Order: sequence, then structure tokens, then C-alpha cells
Amino acid sequence: GMFVTVTGSDFTNTADTTVTFDGIAALNVNVVDETTITCTTPAHAAGSVDVAVDNGFGSGILPDGFTYHDAPSVQGIAPDSGWVTGGTSVTVTGADFASSGTTTVTFGGNEALDVVIVDATKITCTTPAHGAGPVDVAVTNIVGSGTLKDGFTYNALPDPPEIHSLAPKHGVAGGGTFVTIAGSGFTSTADTSVTFGGTAALDIAVVDETTITCTTPAHAAGGVT
Repeated sequence: GMFVTVTGSDFTNTADTTVTFDGIAALNVNVVDETTITCTTPAHAAGSVDVAVDNGFGSGILPDGFTYHDAPSVQGIAPDSGWVTGGTSVTVTGADFASSGTTTVTFGGNEALDVVIVDATKITCTTPAHGAGPVDVAVTNIVGSGTLKDGFTYNALPDPPEIHSLAPKHGVAGGGTFVTIAGSGFTSTADTSVTFGGTAALDIAVVDETTITCTTPAHAAGGVT
């Protein structure tokens, strides 16, 4: 089903001319002029094939003139989840990712950003925004499309954190006071920062969704937010 242009010499009128791909007749053969033929490729297994033009006077053959590729297949996504806002850097693994032509990656039908074809088995990209829940991940290139059903899950954003109390509420200006913060909506340590008067706390540990421990930084005397 791919439209191709065959170039050469001594091509004659369409009625006398056939084009074959590994012996299989091409479709929609059109002799544009003595040096150009257009046609549509027939189906064939993956691999390189000879292309032949026969005009009744003889045949011309281009060995391994055309290469058939399998449609891409998507086998895995890492990481396989991220926020609904998008922006998660992921690696898509599979097979038959084309190195040429336009390749798109979609998450639930939304096109990914920063798509890079690393090789025939790996693509890196950035997730687009999407509503919460699992979505299909599809890779489409010049050959076809492959889909991993429910390959990526979008997570709803957590509620913003709230601070209910601190213990203790006082410490020395030089910092170093071990503090326990009680509240709600606390997330993992990697995503969490704690500041006292705009200065970052030290040794932050998210114990659970309601408790954080940390060590106060140095700060001038007085109350701080």
C-alpha cells in the first residue's frame, strides 16, 4: 500500500509495463515517462526484495531495491505511570521502530513530546497531559502502528499539603532543632521540600501522608512561616 516512484530508463507505456516486488505484481502502475514509473507496493514479508520492471521487450532488475518492514510493536513503558499534567520522561520499548520517516507516540490519543528514536527497539519521549486513568500507548510510523493497551496510567494530582501543627514550635537561631510537622497531603521525600522563613530545612523525611520530620535551618530570631 505504499506509493513509490521507480526511476530508470527505457520505460514504455503503461499497457506493456509491469512492476514486481520479489515477483509480486505492484498495483496502480503508471508510466510517467521513459525514466519514471509510479506504483503501489503489494504486501510482502519483511526483508529486502528485488524490484523488476518488464515492458514486453525485456526486464530490468534492481537487486534489494526495496525493503519491507514489520509494523512497530509496543512491549513496555518505563515508568508506566505519571501525573495528569504530563511531563513524565518515559522510555518506550518494543520492536521495528523505524529510523526514518515520521514517528509519533500517543498516550490515549494525545501526542507525546520530544520523541527520539534511540534504535529499532527503544524510543524516549515526554508524556502529554491527559485525564486520570490507564491509557493505550501507540507508536505510528511510515509502516504502520503498534499499540500497548493500558500501557500507561495517569495519576490525579494529590491534594495540596496542609500543616496542622509543629512540635516543638521554638528553636535556636543557629538551626539544628529536630521538628515534627503534622498535617495532610504529604507525598514522597523526593517531591517534598520544607522551608522556614524561605530557608530550606535539612534532613527532610516524609514518614507518611500526615507526618514529616526535619531539622530547622539557621535563621534570624523571630517568628517565621
